[in-house]
This record gives sequence, structure tokens and C-alpha cells, in this order.
Amino acid sequence: MNGKRYDIALRANSTDFKVFSHVFIHGAYNLENMYFWPRLKQRHDSILREGLTPLIIDCGANIGASPLFFSLKFPDARVVAVEPEASNFALLSRNVGPSRVETIQKAIHSRVSRVSIDDPRMGAWAFQTRETTDSAGLDTVTIPQLIREKERAFVIKIDIEGFESELFEENIEWVAKAPLIILELHDNLRPFTGNSTNFLRAMLRYGARDFQIRGENIFSFSNDICP
Repeated sequence: MNGKRYDIALRANSTDFKVFSHVFIHGAYNLENMYFWPRLKQRHDSILREGLTPLIIDCGANIGASPLFFSLKFPDARVVAVEPEASNFALLSRNVGPSRVETIQKAIHSRVSRVSIDDPRMGAWAFQTRETTDSAGLDTVTIPQLIREKERAFVIKIDIEGFESELFEENIEWVAKAPLIILELHDNLRPFTGNSTNFLRAMLRYGARDFQIRGENIFSFSNDICP
């Protein structure tokens, strides 16, 4: 892509090839063919004209395919990849190593806390996080903590296997500042709990937003930030 070549490692007999195919072959995060692309591109360019940096946060970055894709598509952006599970994080770090992608082995959350990681035996793309009081748990990080002074949120991608309910539970003012939120919902992993409710409330609370569904993802586009 863009004249650059990266070697991406994939584990045999895993879900890694499906992740790679999802991102690079099927173009799950290719925004240029979305109807809102011209306005989103204008917002990207206006951030740069202000002398600021567009920020892309990939929550649930898995093996690094999606953050690498974003870094190639938006070379002027800062791309942060957040992945909690150790084996995925190791491969993520290897795959984005030559790029500008920053990696963080923590779980994204609405507050500073700790989580444990559960394996539902559905493959390496399906690890789930659960809040815990165990001191051995993994630290969390919030989206506001990742936004630096001279940056502006640009794209927030979220694929965290059901933990989106906790992410949108509180401290969600950042939603109003995010031109594009890309989210995969997982009500099927937490059936009959209203797992998407906090996300839906957050979308209604902060301004007018358009929604487009493509594949497994919901694209939530801010009409206020990108008029």
C-alpha cells in the first residue's frame, strides 16, 4: 500500500488470516468509498491546517492489521493500537514494528481499573475482558488519556468483544469530539443484557450523527464536527 511493503506474520490454524482478509482484502476500514468520505477528509485536512495532529485510536487491535492499515492510509496521523491479550499483543508489536503505530498492552475502559482476560475458545480474535479487583489484573486506559494536547480525535475504532458496554458507561464526553466512531457490537456474546444500550445512549446524547452499517461494523459519523 502507498508504495510501502510490510511483512505481516500470521499464526497457523488461527483466526489471523480471517483478520488479515477482513482488513486488507475485503477493505473493512476503507473509508474512501463511504458517502461521508469527502467531509471526513475535509476534517482531516483542517486538523493539519491548524497545526494539529489527527489521532486514530484502535481499540482491540488484535494482530495489528487494522492499525497498520490506518497508518498507511493516513500517514500524517498518530495511530495508537490498544490490545490487552498477551499473545495477540506480541504479534501486533511484531507486525507494526517498522511502522509509526504506537502499541499499548492495556484494556480500553471508561475508567482506570483492572481487568481479567477470558478465553471463550472461539479463536484468537475473541478474547474477552472483564473488570476485576484482582491486583494481578491488567491495567486499563481511557480514551481521554490517549489524546495529547496538540491532537484532535479523528477515528476511534472499537472491536472489544462485548466490553463496549463498559466503555460507554461513563466519562464519554470524548464522543462529542470524535468525527468517526467505528464499532462492532457483540450483543450475541452477552445475550439478553442490553449490551448495546450504553453505546446507543451515548450516540443520542452528543449531537447529530449519521450511521452506516457495512459488514459487521457500524460507522457513526458526526454531522456537527464535519458539517
